[in-house]
Amino acid sequence: EYMGTPVSMRITPKLCLCGFVVLLVVYVPFMVDTILHASPVEPKEDAADLLRAATIVDTALRGNAANVEREAAVRSQVKMNEPPKMVRDTIVIDVKEGRIRMALLPEYAPKHCKNFADLVDRGLYKDAIFYRGEPNFGLQMGPVTLSGERRPSPFSNVPLEYGVLHKFGGVNAARWDDPNSASTDFFILLGDAPHLDKNEQSPGYTVWAWVVEGIELAKALSERPAKQEPGMRMLADPPVALRVFVERDWPVPPSVQHLLDVQVDPSIPKKRIA
Repeated sequence: EYMGTPVSMRITPKLCLCGFVVLLVVYVPFMVDTILHASPVEPKEDAADLLRAATIVDTALRGNAANVEREAAVRSQVKMNEPPKMVRDTIVIDVKEGRIRMALLPEYAPKHCKNFADLVDRGLYKDAIFYRGEPNFGLQMGPVTLSGERRPSPFSNVPLEYGVLHKFGGVNAARWDDPNSASTDFFILLGDAPHLDKNEQSPGYTVWAWVVEGIELAKALSERPAKQEPGMRMLADPPVALRVFVERDWPVPPSVQHLLDVQVDPSIPKKRIA
């Protein structure tokens, strides 16, 4: 015995050396073989899978890009084939019976358009009435209330801007004998009125807007019972404006765009805003 341990169980330096040699001979070649042969298989397969995935994604992206280009080309072609959109500033008058919309004609009467739009914005036509109705001729409004109060304009009178002929649906500026005395009142034409165009006795009146909605309503309102006064048919039960406002950049429906292709005095250059 050697310190209580049988001789047969002693671990001598020589025995340790033999065990290490066996470890080298048996285990190390196994590890080397595993590293050289087994481990590279999975990375190769992973790389192939990644390459295939990348190819699929690239193909999809290229196809999507081509589709986007084709769709953009189609949209562009459709847009080219569409008629140009037309927008107009309009003055809208709401009454109990419905709505009347007048499209401004600033290319022919810019000062009048600005004057009436500014008056509307300032609220001059709040609770105003259509006080005059002439069947087949016209319907007139001004800043007059049911009580008879007339609100004055805060602006100067507007000089004559004659050009557009007086046809059914036009809106002209009422004035006195002075051609430059237009101010607050306007007249919706319910029939052609060539006598209001420029002639030997008159420099004409200014048509500054055109009715694009509610012309039949205007005709009906003009036919209401009235009392005749010198030169005027004053409505007995005048329609009251519930709301008057300016709607800017109103998209003109194709069905009424032809109304704005107005007839102009031959001496005036014809224009059109689209």
